[in-house]
Amino acid sequence: MRAAFLEAGFDLISANGSRETQYKRARMLEIDAGGARVETHSNQDSSLLAVMSKADVLIRRMANAPALSSGDEIEYLPIG
Repeated sequence: MRAAFLEAGFDLISANGSRETQYKRARMLEIDAGGARVETHSNQDSSLLAVMSKADVLIRRMANAPALSSGDEIEYLPIG
């Protein structure tokens, strides 16, 4: 796993329940000084292949994970 930060324009990822790990489709954005941020795709419907084709990272949300706001550290998996 790698650490990154949510894109400043992203408001919130809600808390995850106890049922299962979730993977949210997202894309990596490079910022100055060699850093990076992750921006989630607004539509996470699993039937949308276009959203998946634009994603280059998956945000991993473990069971019972708390809500996240812009600037919070997250785990992600590169897929591109």
